[in-house]
Amino acid sequence: MKIFNVINIVHFTSKNFQNLLVIFEKILIKLFDVNSYINIKKNKEFLDKNAISFKKFAINKNKKLFFETISVSKKIRENGLKILYKKRIKNHGGAAIEIIYFLIRYYKPKIILETGVAYGFSSHSIFHAIKKK
Repeated sequence: MKIFNVINIVHFTSKNFQNLLVIFEKILIKLFDVNSYINIKKNKEFLDKNAISFKKFAINKNKKLFFETISVSKKIRENGLKILYKKRIKNHGGAAIEIIYFLIRYYKPKIILETGVAYGFSSHSIFHAIKKK
């Protein structure tokens, strides 16, 4: 069974620290729950049944922001790939930068936590979304 990475962009303020605690609790349950395989299977079934495309989701939320996101993400990806090519680093373009950029611009979180980096596409996307605020 493949395990898929899930990107969580956490939006919380210092007034609502409870959200962070809930997320940590969910992570701990997934790590130590002996029935986690069942949970993963149920979650996958739910997602398969209810998932919609990013495009449909984003246009439904904010059509203008969706097209801005596509434009900015294309530039980020092109510039990043040029840099990697010059350094002779093979990469597929990484990260779901469209989703990251859109969610940050749409929800305008006060705190953003990024864990783990590879080639910097996500970081670059976060930077551009924050700068645009």
